[in-house]
Amino acid sequence: MELYLRNIAKRWKSEAHSADQLIIFSPYISSKTADVVIEKAIGKKCVIYTLFSAELFINLSSSVSTLISLKKKGVTLYGLPKLHAKLVIVPGVFASVGSQNLTARGTKNLEASIVITSKNKIDKLLLQTEEWTGERSEISLSMLEDMAKLIKPFVKIYKALINDAEAIDIDIKSLELERREEKEKLRLARVEEQRKLAERRRSLELLEEILSKQASQSEVVEGKVKWVENNPDTETKKYTSSFTFTSNSKCDFTRWSMNNDDVVRLARIYRYLFLLEDSGKIAWARVAKRRITYFCDGVSNVGVTVVKGMSCSVSFEANWDVDKATDANLTILIKHRLLDISVKCPAWFGVDSLNIRCEDMEVIDKQRNYFNLGYDMRDWIEENKDVFADSVLKVLLEPFVYKKKLTGSSAYIFLGDVGTSYALRAVKINDSPILVGKLI
Repeated sequence: MELYLRNIAKRWKSEAHSADQLIIFSPYISSKTADVVIEKAIGKKCVIYTLFSAELFINLSSSVSTLISLKKKGVTLYGLPKLHAKLVIVPGVFASVGSQNLTARGTKNLEASIVITSKNKIDKLLLQTEEWTGERSEISLSMLEDMAKLIKPFVKIYKALINDAEAIDIDIKSLELERREEKEKLRLARVEEQRKLAERRRSLELLEEILSKQASQSEVVEGKVKWVENNPDTETKKYTSSFTFTSNSKCDFTRWSMNNDDVVRLARIYRYLFLLEDSGKIAWARVAKRRITYFCDGVSNVGVTVVKGMSCSVSFEANWDVDKATDANLTILIKHRLLDISVKCPAWFGVDSLNIRCEDMEVIDKQRNYFNLGYDMRDWIEENKDVFADSVLKVLLEPFVYKKKLTGSSAYIFLGDVGTSYALRAVKINDSPILVGKLI
């Protein structure tokens, strides 16, 4: 006994060539496979059992034209209801039992067949098939020609439906591919989110380490967020009510004693960088003698830097969303001073350094006529990120004053609800002071 896990049609042809008699059970029959196998048995006794159904001819499972051709060549055809078995038998010599039909499609599908050459087993197989053939009915040429004529318009309809069905198959595969791509996209996004969260944790640990070394540089003032009503503003000459940060000891926020007997003085009503040690959040806070208020989450065109020999304005936008998976606490916007071309540079301000996240940089080119210029700026920043970071850090640390002095958010938005307490101190970076707050 042999096992075929491939097309067995060549073996059928070979056995049919030397056969005196050929018996075939095949639910579906179509050329050219049927022609190739049976042409060698023409003139000999050849009997085929198959299904005879308009549905099968319309849906092209079987070919009525092939059966007409075989009938004209002298092949005896029988219709056998419920036939599903596929057998090719040369009595006393050869038999195959398997899944392959006498069709062209059968030669291409994944099929399996067993070959039997034992005469006793072949005789037994033939005897058992006689139990089926009692229900056979002969298929005449007239029946086949009538069938061919009557199914013709329906075959055309079916072929059109086949095209629609193939289009549906393509759409289903396309939709599944989209789902898989989306799933992979979400997986990669989660991986990136975890990477950024891990990077943020490392950045906060490093920030804590750096600030702990500078903990003794200046005096520490404790304060909290308060609601101050009808407070006179000496600069604007107005009475304002606002959430603000005030000290518990009425200290002077514009004068800070350092451990080397030096005194750092902050210009009143100027904006200074305010860093929260616990989260890495930054803001530009308006510093007065007794209170700190109006916290800005971004500043525009506060300085100039040079990128690849081109003069560019510098703007900053702070990231206050500490729950967002990001490893950047601010975004630097570098804009060409003559053209509407910019580069967004996410970065982490870590007190004594500015770490540019080059992999997340984004080019914004509204000129379109200078398509490559923005990418040239981005590439230069990536290749010279340390030089770029140093130049931008100087701009970031520089205090300034707004013309509209009350610009910014109330203290509770940046620092937390009323009553939230911080230990506040001044830290000098490259001779530029910033304020650092730690929750208590």
